[in-house]
Amino acid sequence: MGVGRLVWVGENFFEFQGSDFHEMGMYFEASLQAGSRLVGRTEEWWEVEDNGVKICFKCFDLRETPELPIVPGFLRDGLGALPDGTAHVVFRDGTAWGGEK
Repeated sequence: MGVGRLVWVGENFFEFQGSDFHEMGMYFEASLQAGSRLVGRTEEWWEVEDNGVKICFKCFDLRETPELPIVPGFLRDGLGALPDGTAHVVFRDGTAWGGEK
């Protein structure tokens, strides 16, 4: 996997199980290397295990992302329209604010 440029610095404020959280995330462009086991997969879902934890994966067309339960929510629209530079996004209560650097 190749890691590209930093696309977003995201601050996500959310509540989980009665507690308030402030998450900082850095989101990078990435690409799969030729010959990756992920290229050309035809299964709808697949699973892997990492240190005893089962992780489920599914690929989607970018046109579907606005309708998916992706978190943080700014990614639903953002994945289909990447900013030209690195953008700082603050996401709270379903609303995103941000600008490019």
